[in-house]
Amino acid sequence: MPSSVNTLLSAAGLAPEGVVHWGEIVRSQGRGIYVVALAEDPRSLEGALPECPIAPERIAELLSVRPELTLDGRRPSPEELAARIASFWLPDEVVLYIGKTDGALQNRVGQYYRTPLGARRPHSGGWFLKTLGNLNDLWVHYATTEEPVTAESSMLAHFMSGVSAQARKGHPDPALPTPFANLEVNEDGGRRRRNHGIRNARGAIERRPDSATTSSDNAGPERRRTEATNEGSPLRVAGGGHRTQRVTANDLENGQIRIPAASKPIFPSKPKRLEIVLRGRVLTDVLYRPSTTRSGILGIGKAALNEAVQADELLEVRRDQDGPYVLD
Repeated sequence: MPSSVNTLLSAAGLAPEGVVHWGEIVRSQGRGIYVVALAEDPRSLEGALPECPIAPERIAELLSVRPELTLDGRRPSPEELAARIASFWLPDEVVLYIGKTDGALQNRVGQYYRTPLGARRPHSGGWFLKTLGNLNDLWVHYATTEEPVTAESSMLAHFMSGVSAQARKGHPDPALPTPFANLEVNEDGGRRRRNHGIRNARGAIERRPDSATTSSDNAGPERRRTEATNEGSPLRVAGGGHRTQRVTANDLENGQIRIPAASKPIFPSKPKRLEIVLRGRVLTDVLYRPSTTRSGILGIGKAALNEAVQADELLEVRRDQDGPYVLD
């Protein structure tokens, strides 16, 4: 029988603690499990799709950023790659991915959101999901647990045991009918990987200095990044919004984000400790240091900054009333 989010969590002795639309912040600092599904209601089996909603433009993007990608040992056409990925779709299931984290759920899910298709970092597990055209319609359920590895294994085992005979019969790897975007499972003795034939689909993505555009297709309606343009100096965010200076290697080393003069008016005029939401991760007690002649400085910390940002990125800055400063 197909699995609901609730039955999978129950198999691990857990209960759902919250659900957000894809791209929205998971408000939990605990370790645990997250489940990406077609249904908002954790008890529901409604919403399953008979065909995989794969997006041709996402397949083209993947092939563009990963020229070394192969399928069964050779370079595939977009149609061939799309067909192979879509062949792992389970038409009567609503659960598409089960993930775990030993860190904060808020941080790990945020990493999943912002990892571009074709990139290895910061969270490329479950990258099949990023090829879908309905990404912004998905839901992220979560629950905390002190044993996320054990919980994930129990949930995956329960899911696979419930896959219908008809769905299993048409599956390319019927011995491992995991959720669509789960490409491997933990078993005694190591990891067991799905036999999908795709190689070199993930790696470092080169960032060109003359381009600050980020892919917004991976984010939900409330979390889309604003495209930046290189028209004049300093750089401006399209639409007149606020933004940071471009993050340099030196900034990453120093654990800092610089705020240009055009964006400093929304920040305090004197040194102050602030609450910052950096790409979905809440950071409290972040010291902001203004300057009368140079950029203001947000002291994020080296570890947190390097986990969330890469060199040459430009972040949008916004603040709703008296809430935290949000950097995307």
